Amino acid sequence: VARKRVRNTLAARKYRQKRVDRITELEQALEDVTRQRDELRLQLARQEAETKVLREMM
Repeated sequence: VARKRVRNTLAARKYRQKRVDRITELEQALEDVTRQRDELRLQLARQEAETKVLREMM
């Protein structure tokens, strides 16, 4: 019974750590995608401004 309890404790600890690692990985991925989205929005705004200027020149 004691061995089983130890194995279960170790398995639970491993599972919890794996879950924490996965959450950390997902948070990092979210941060990366958010940064990329913000950069693309800024790039789009610049392109739209440039397009507006060029249209006004015509």
